Amino acid sequence: MNALSRRKFLRLSAAAAAALAGLPRVGQAAAGTPIRTEVAVVGAGIAGLAAARTLAQSRWDVVLLEARERIGGRIWTRQDLGFPMDLGASWIHGISGNPISKLAKTIGMETVPTHYGAIQVYRDDDTPLSEQEHNALLTRYRSVLTQTYKMRAASSVERSLGSAVAAVIAQQHFSAAEIRDLHYAFNTEIEHDYGAAIAGLSLKYWDQDGELDGPDVLLPGGYRQIIDYLADGLMIRQGAVVTHVAYGDHGVQLLTAAGQEIQARYAIVTVPLGVLKRAAIQFQPALPISKQQAIAKLGMGLLNKTWLKFSTPFWDGKPELLGYIGAGKGRWAEWLNFHHYSGQPVLLGFNAAAYAQTMENWDDNAIVDDALSVLRTLYGSAVTEPEGYAITRWRQDEFAGGSYSYLATGAVPQHFDDLARPVARRLFFAGEATHRRYPQTVHGAYLSGIRAAGQINDLG
Repeated sequence: MNALSRRKFLRLSAAAAAALAGLPRVGQAAAGTPIRTEVAVVGAGIAGLAAARTLAQSRWDVVLLEARERIGGRIWTRQDLGFPMDLGASWIHGISGNPISKLAKTIGMETVPTHYGAIQVYRDDDTPLSEQEHNALLTRYRSVLTQTYKMRAASSVERSLGSAVAAVIAQQHFSAAEIRDLHYAFNTEIEHDYGAAIAGLSLKYWDQDGELDGPDVLLPGGYRQIIDYLADGLMIRQGAVVTHVAYGDHGVQLLTAAGQEIQARYAIVTVPLGVLKRAAIQFQPALPISKQQAIAKLGMGLLNKTWLKFSTPFWDGKPELLGYIGAGKGRWAEWLNFHHYSGQPVLLGFNAAAYAQTMENWDDNAIVDDALSVLRTLYGSAVTEPEGYAITRWRQDEFAGGSYSYLATGAVPQHFDDLARPVARRLFFAGEATHRRYPQTVHGAYLSGIRAAGQINDLG
């Protein structure tokens, strides 16, 4: 499409307006002039920003509609404790060939690698595991995991990873302490990565996703730098909660909760899987059955963070990670020693899956007290009250509904493709849950936005 025809589209002649009037009507728009654009992008997370920026560079007129009063989606950098804290995505996972790594270099961002082997694990009697004990723990974990792979290869019956793990453990003669060690390993190695209990992960497909080579790196200056770079120059309407999307041969009509109507030739929907699962957006006509099934079958995981800032570090500053093997599975099992990366007296605690879900119903004081209880088990009276904290509750976040997608029992990799597939050459979809190769990742979300923009560019 040439620039002249786009300007004509923006003006929407009487004939074009009449054509759009033929769309299914959704709700009642507030009085006022509809917003008219060529492409409406729903969601200003990194997928939406990547799509909008790519299209804008190809001279399309694009409007981004963001429900929040901030951009970035599940990338969320705050500074209220006096330094950049990433409450959503934190790492660039694998820097080799990673488009996010390339963006970071373009911007001139500082990156710091994480060495996952630089970890000190403690038991709940404050005993630190020796290197030999930790290696033995990992050896048992890998042995059990290898046996689950053999079970997967030998059976076509769908079951959960957790049921296979339980079956393998039942065949062994592990002590109670060794079983607790295994629970810790499966929680930190798998449940944190997918945001899901192994009892809910598909044995056959849970690890079908790919990985990029190179180290994982943190961004001490915060992921927001990438968001701001991508958003520069784009037309973004914040606080625009899209509730209805109607599409047909003549274009797309969107309606917000405030009654604002948006008319477009195409729309890209980049909202998280959790938002689609609760049917927060009504589509007319209804989405194809294959897409509805993908939304229902794919799981939406949960990983929550708690940032604790102290007056001074009381923990060993050498390890980059701290592990905790407690009686309760998954309870504050992993901590990041942020002091190592930034010099700030800060610990970042992670909770995933079932324990994270339980904690979402607690108030802030209860969560902080629970965290301090674990830290005092490890460090005793040296633990002081924090000067400040930040807590996430991604499941309760109405514009997220969780942290990232996973292949639940009964789901198949094709469901990622089904969720990504365009509808009627009018609706396009992006987001980490639409990228089969790299779900759960920032680079997967980014690449999905580039893909959706390319699909529209191909239509001209």
